[in-house]
Amino acid sequence: METYETLLKSQLKQLEEVLLRRHDYEFQALKQQYLRGVQQGFSDFYNDEIPQELPDMEQTKAVQRWEKLSCKLMARQGGSFETEESGIMAVRSTSQRPDLRMRSSWCHSVMQKRVKMPPNSRSDFTEDMALRMNQEMTESYWYSKFVLGPHSSFQLLWAVLSIILITWDLVTIPMEVFDDLTFHNVVQVVGYVSLAFWVIDMPLHLIFGVQKSGLVELRPRVLAKIYLKSWFPVDLALVALDVAFIFLEVIGISGAFRSVRVLRSMRMLRLLRLLRVAKLQREVSIIANRFVSAYYFMVLKVFAALLVMLSVNHMIACAWYAVGTNFRIDVESNWLKRMELEEVGMFEAYVASLHWSLTQFTPSTNNVAPTNSLERLFAIFVILLAMGCFSSFVGSITATVNALRSIQATKTKQHSEVLRFFAERKMSLDLFQKVKYVIRTEKLMDDPLMENEVTMLKFLPKRFRIQLHEEMYMHDLLQLPFWPSGVKTREHVFLAEVCHSAMQEEIARKYEDIFLPGTECHAAYLMQPGCAMSYTFGPLVNVRVQSEDHLCLISLWAEWQHQGRLIARHGTSRYVVLDSEKFGMLAWRWAGPFYRYLQIFGVLFTGALESHLAEDAHFTDMGIPKEQVKELALRTAQFDQVCEKNTNREDVKNAGLNSSMVLRSTSELALRGI
Repeated sequence: METYETLLKSQLKQLEEVLLRRHDYEFQALKQQYLRGVQQGFSDFYNDEIPQELPDMEQTKAVQRWEKLSCKLMARQGGSFETEESGIMAVRSTSQRPDLRMRSSWCHSVMQKRVKMPPNSRSDFTEDMALRMNQEMTESYWYSKFVLGPHSSFQLLWAVLSIILITWDLVTIPMEVFDDLTFHNVVQVVGYVSLAFWVIDMPLHLIFGVQKSGLVELRPRVLAKIYLKSWFPVDLALVALDVAFIFLEVIGISGAFRSVRVLRSMRMLRLLRLLRVAKLQREVSIIANRFVSAYYFMVLKVFAALLVMLSVNHMIACAWYAVGTNFRIDVESNWLKRMELEEVGMFEAYVASLHWSLTQFTPSTNNVAPTNSLERLFAIFVILLAMGCFSSFVGSITATVNALRSIQATKTKQHSEVLRFFAERKMSLDLFQKVKYVIRTEKLMDDPLMENEVTMLKFLPKRFRIQLHEEMYMHDLLQLPFWPSGVKTREHVFLAEVCHSAMQEEIARKYEDIFLPGTECHAAYLMQPGCAMSYTFGPLVNVRVQSEDHLCLISLWAEWQHQGRLIARHGTSRYVVLDSEKFGMLAWRWAGPFYRYLQIFGVLFTGALESHLAEDAHFTDMGIPKEQVKELALRTAQFDQVCEKNTNREDVKNAGLNSSMVLRSTSELALRGI
């Protein structure tokens, strides 16, 4: 551990070097200004008709004495004094470098108490114990490694196979009312494959991770409980039913069970397998969430509604054919007999039934009509069902199509406005093609939802908004390399307030500039995961900026101007802006003694950057390397500990003096009382 004397000497040595460099810069600028002023003053004196006063000789002598002192200091540092011409050139070369001046928020005294946050606005949670959206819940058992996530390729393939088999059952099971031997043989063969698939599917639920309540559940024991309480009884019953049917068909049925009516009735029990249709929503959502964007998802909703309506009409058509075939005893009261469709093939009979079903849902005509009381009752039931289903179907389709038209109309209007803007000003076609390409590329990307776009978040209580911002920005804030160890625990209130008041999330689309050279910098930029940006400085420097990088860190302590250009290159990039002025004011108000650490680090960081600028002509917004920043943080922590010890000693000494004075005054008062 360095002693206070050694540490103070090293810091004073570095401070001397920084002050000498600053003095050299200011002296050269002052010298140039003075020479120009003297020339202008004497020229005005000789050219004007009315004589003017000469420059103050005392002020001139003072400047000359200051110049001699500066030359001596420069000679001690190994420098040399330059002539007037070389001095002017030096000023021109150094004037391009940014003038690092500490911000006013870091010029306060460190003798202040820590301000406590009001209880009603404090975030009463710890980030380590909080669960995050889409967080994976895992276990450390050996069999946990076999669990597959919801977005795994194998689970995706299994979902596709499930959709195919469920759709096959949805189409073929109602059509078993048709007496076609070839069709039944095909259904029987596919039934064997389907049975094997669903038997294997049951244990796979124990290793297929699911999304539940915003979490990704990957714990086998929890997955088993979820499956046992949801689909296990249904799957077990359906598999047992399929096994029973296959056993009866393979072994054979004797006696009264060989009649066609009994076999058809037993086949109708397979309609229970359509309960698996409820799984379609989960399987389709797995695929849609991975491959489909929001716009095309709305298009799929239209096709899904059409498929649902077609499926309903398919089942009604099969039921309508079953109603006609079950009452062939009464030859006078049968719609098949009346339409002469009893001896036709399966396809022609199915098309006639489907045509009748569709006409019940739409205002169209059909020559097929019920001929007996049962058929009329069934027709009445279908009409009542159509009144509810068709109105809901039309309303859903209309709302979705109107939403799609609104989105498309907005984009068309925006593109026409761009075309009109370029046409009215007769701008170049080359620039118009570039802008058109950028717009077309941007249309293929979906911007992430920003906080200000969610209206309901504005009405949350302050304590919830603080917690919201803490979860959004705390990780990015702690990635900065100047924090000491354990800062998250000791300075949690200050960090939470910085996340809430000084940080904001921004997005940059492809080819969009975040900042340009020469502009004032008022914030530090923290890159988030997934960003793809590039930083350019002059014709030679081109740096790829990735996630967890930071730029313009010096602006948190000193005034800074952007030296280069930051641009988004691919897709939509997200980054966080940390406001410099708010960061300094929050440190003064909330950090308490920790303000001293940040203040010391700011001085050391500014001095290190000035040294870097003096040695290297390429000074960029990327700052100095992270390893050097971490070294400065260690030095700052050591110096802060020494200052803390000295402050405690002074407090103890002052407290001892105050206590002795109190005792002395008390004894004097006691003696006077006696």
